Amino acid sequence: MTFLKSSSQVLALLLLFFIATATSCKKKTKIDDPEPTDEQELITHFMWVLTDSATNVSTTYSFIDPDGAGGVAAFYGPGDSAGTQADSVIVLKDSTTYFGRVVLLNATASPVDSISNEVRDKGYEHMFFYNNGSAAVTNSDVPYAVKLANGTTIQYTDTDSGTPSRSIGLRTRIRTATAAKASKVPLQIVLKHQPGVKDGTYGPGETDIEVNFKVKIN
Repeated sequence: MTFLKSSSQVLALLLLFFIATATSCKKKTKIDDPEPTDEQELITHFMWVLTDSATNVSTTYSFIDPDGAGGVAAFYGPGDSAGTQADSVIVLKDSTTYFGRVVLLNATASPVDSISNEVRDKGYEHMFFYNNGSAAVTNSDVPYAVKLANGTTIQYTDTDSGTPSRSIGLRTRIRTATAAKASKVPLQIVLKHQPGVKDGTYGPGETDIEVNFKVKIN
């Protein structure tokens, strides 16, 4: 009986040792597994849809980079195929109000991924800046407004859910002036990602996309 009892004790000790060893190995394997990392959003299509408030006619001005940075060369529209344009000239009528809407897409995804929906949903950490050839933007008013060199005014019409609420810039109201018809003035549109630091100014955060247009008034 003493032998059987001792054998049972030995078997129990071996079983405990096996469980402890297996558990230890399992934990080690879990620790050694690489942690998943978040991939940066790919934006292949930047489209600014401008709708004439009087005629309800829309024109889309686009910047398309089919496979992101590098690889296939990026190009400007209108249109969705490569052309010879070095930049896109936005042609507007004088003394006219337009409504602007930005659409961002990742066309490499299947189905196509709408990045602008994410920007809208997380507007409290995103903001578009419509720069007059300069990144020195300090206006943090709501609604945010920018004036270009030819007198064109761009006013934001959307706001985020942050506290305080600030502009996003996916949707805008554009009003053209009557002067400076002959010249083309620069317009740089930049989407900044500003999680936790959005304050209505250009400086904080990182640039998700930057597109340079020229604006001409007919």
